[in-house]
Amino acid sequence: MDKSEDLIEVLRKTLGSLNVVLPATGESPESAMTRWMMNDKAWPQGFTLEDECELQAGEGAEGIVRCKYIDVSSDEVRAHVASGRRVKKLAMNWREHLSFVLQDDLSIKRMRFDTAIVDEAGESADDEASRFDADFSMMVAELAGFIPDLRAALDMDV
Repeated sequence: MDKSEDLIEVLRKTLGSLNVVLPATGESPESAMTRWMMNDKAWPQGFTLEDECELQAGEGAEGIVRCKYIDVSSDEVRAHVASGRRVKKLAMNWREHLSFVLQDDLSIKRMRFDTAIVDEAGESADDEASRFDADFSMMVAELAGFIPDLRAALDMDV
């Protein structure tokens, strides 16, 4: 069980019940990421492609292609997608503030805030508690913009 499932289980025990479901999307994350990778003009506003992806063959076929530290918009990588592989994981950047890996199950991994934003948030901190408060406030402010943009990019209902 991963940490998120552990947290949900604790909340269920505490609250008595907690119905947790993934939001519905107008297009599957796999289809959206595959479309974005194949068409530079299809990228949702504010998002850019980074240097990592995972491609998997369609149902019934085997084979996974993992790309790291490579231009994933290159003809070589796109040829894998053109031959039927689907994007399962894609490293992206949001407004040069936040890097992350989006997965086909809507999970977000390896979220990293831009160093300049983190440094700016902590400039006014005098001690560790103040630094924590500043970092937390910065993260909440950035996520308040990121989450609606990601929801719009994936046409999510909530």
